[in-house]
Amino acid sequence: MQNNYLNCMKIEVKQDCSLLQFVKNYFPQVSVTKAKKMILYNCFSIEGANIKSFEYLLKKGDVVEYRKYSGGRHIAKEKRDISVLYEDNDIVIVNKPAGVKVFNPKDRNREDMLGEVKRYVHNKDFKSSVYIIFAPETEESGLCIFSKNKYAFQKMSENMDKIYFGVDMIVCNKPVHKNAKIKFFHSFERGRRNISLTEKNGYLPYSFEYKTQEDLSMGDEDFFLIKAEHYGCNPLLLRSFFNFIGLPVVGEKRFDRQISQNVLKFSYSSVTFPKIINNKKVSVNCKLPNTFCTFNIPVHRTLK
Repeated sequence: MQNNYLNCMKIEVKQDCSLLQFVKNYFPQVSVTKAKKMILYNCFSIEGANIKSFEYLLKKGDVVEYRKYSGGRHIAKEKRDISVLYEDNDIVIVNKPAGVKVFNPKDRNREDMLGEVKRYVHNKDFKSSVYIIFAPETEESGLCIFSKNKYAFQKMSENMDKIYFGVDMIVCNKPVHKNAKIKFFHSFERGRRNISLTEKNGYLPYSFEYKTQEDLSMGDEDFFLIKAEHYGCNPLLLRSFFNFIGLPVVGEKRFDRQISQNVLKFSYSSVTFPKIINNKKVSVNCKLPNTFCTFNIPVHRTLK
């Protein structure tokens, strides 16, 4: 009985931390290298889904299932450069760095995120068909969701309005309200996105809420770390809106002229979605890049 307990047990998370930190805390006798191997070898799962990212964020009260690695050659096939945050029988969620293309049909000599995920999935099941459910723009970073079969792709696509995203961004200038719930209206005509704070014919409504996390002001410029949360997939819509109200994202080149060559400070850091098999909600979080709150100033040229 004691041996079975050690080989398979459930552990309640006592404080918010990354999966790697959790393993190091709970198994203090193992080295960092061994802790990473335990994660990669499918030793930890939550609600039946294997967690294989060191940076996966655990919340206080989560129950982590631990299974002792029993060996097997199949693990060698799972070597990869991508950061897998979550995986079950239907989907896989990975963490995309800023600047990496998700799909690059023009240059097949350069690996894109879709190609890397296909290689990772096909190494375990060559018959799987990989489809993009959600992915940030190339200059954005964060969570990408891929399906491992056509049925999962169709079901997730039909339920996009039930998927809840969390986005971290650093904006220029000070928000009028520290925290707010926003509703606005938008349309997209002739390649141009139009935004209005009042209802108009042909404009679609959209709503989200945001919280100001931290004041990052430096020198004569004001910068603020903001977390916005919203339902559904609307690439570029949040960036466009924040620029519209005078809060452009640091590193924004599409909507705002900036003199500093900063990486775009816009990252999809969390997602909550209903599982395909039973509609039970699952939340996946990831840490922001270590350099997310570091950038070059001035962002805009100031007049003297």
